[in-house]
Amino acid sequence: MKKIIAILLVCFFAVSCVACGGGGDESSSAFSNADASSKAESSAATSDDSSSEAVSSEDSSETSSDVVSDDSSAEDSSDVSDESSDVDGDVEIGEINWTTRYVSWKVATGNGARTPDVVKADDATSLKISKFNDELVAGDVGVFTYDKSGKTLDTEGMEDFAIVVAKYDHETFSYVRDEFVAVGEADGNVSIPKDGFVVVIHKAYTDKINAISTTTNPLFPHGFYSNSGLDADIDAAKTAPTIDGEVKSGEYGKAVWDINPDNQLVSYAQFEKGNYTATAQVYITYDADNLYLAVVVDTPTHDNTATAADPGQMWKYTCIQVNLSSYSRDTDYLAENWDWGINQTSTKDNAMRQYGFGVTNDGETLTCVWQGDTTKLCENCKVVREGQTTTYEAAIAWSDLNKDGEVFAPKKGAKIGLSVSLNLGSLTSEFKNVTLRDGGGIIGINDWSKIPTITLD
Repeated sequence: MKKIIAILLVCFFAVSCVACGGGGDESSSAFSNADASSKAESSAATSDDSSSEAVSSEDSSETSSDVVSDDSSAEDSSDVSDESSDVDGDVEIGEINWTTRYVSWKVATGNGARTPDVVKADDATSLKISKFNDELVAGDVGVFTYDKSGKTLDTEGMEDFAIVVAKYDHETFSYVRDEFVAVGEADGNVSIPKDGFVVVIHKAYTDKINAISTTTNPLFPHGFYSNSGLDADIDAAKTAPTIDGEVKSGEYGKAVWDINPDNQLVSYAQFEKGNYTATAQVYITYDADNLYLAVVVDTPTHDNTATAADPGQMWKYTCIQVNLSSYSRDTDYLAENWDWGINQTSTKDNAMRQYGFGVTNDGETLTCVWQGDTTKLCENCKVVREGQTTTYEAAIAWSDLNKDGEVFAPKKGAKIGLSVSLNLGSLTSEFKNVTLRDGGGIIGINDWSKIPTITLD
């Protein structure tokens, strides 16, 4: 009899509940009390993280495609509902469709401390995300960002959710927990940081709520970005730059990125606080044949003993790493293939390529391809070291890049992904990187969602 009454009550509430509306640029109303099983999206599903470890080029000495592990064993887990042990058994939730995105709070160790360590979505220190800037239902874990949801999050109807506000701290070059709202305490609007994100967690995940509410570790977003300030438009070249290791007036125009410790969108996380020993300017232009890139680095130290016979070893020393993608960050393609550690589709398609450029202590230019078709080298490049300035210059052929199964065709309005990191290795000093925000999609776990979007103007 009790069971029958319970079923009748459930039916009554299912009929009488009304979803909360609202939204707009200034405020996001993101909760629905409809049944989770009927409202959950068919969004990008979680891959089986156990198939491989995340690998960035500094973790490998290989220069051939052998460094790319076969991801064919990864389970196609579309529409997989979460059955993790941290769900409170007394809370009934419907099927939840998890995206591949997640937030972690693991302490980084070893080389690259204070930058994201290799973590997986199912780790104890990770929280999988089911919704991104979208309506929530019972059982969801959602993320909201300023650029998509506006200044504030309307918490009406979120009594069954905990809320975590993460804000970027330029002093530590990481996201820190700025505010925590416990389950049942949501009242009114919560501010969404312009430089950060908000995580909303259903009460079913009590273990995760307890862990994230008390951790003092930085929070790190995986598979999504929180600041688009590095996105840029670039002009076509009136005359193709001369690739000679010198940036001449008028060749590129104004620098697209100024890499220095005061730039809020650049990370010096691997450096001792206040002792930042490198700055750089990044120039980009293009024509019908090539993307032209120049990176002018000012640093007092330089050491590169790699050789032309094995240029892939240069990651250990002073060089730069460059990622180029024919797909921009917001495309479905990269949303599905952002985590190179478990999914190498993008590099197998040659839609994502990672280059290395350097100059030996004897003045010889080195180039390699760490990810993508390694037979397609960028041969038109030159790196020159004079005083404490190193100029990296390259013409990267569009014909080396694919999109939708065909050679990429540059045109006005096309959007690509491009990122740069500075490697400052030395035999006599600790290895360090200067990166764009969140590793720039290079350093850390090769998270393609962190690659800035460049629009061809």
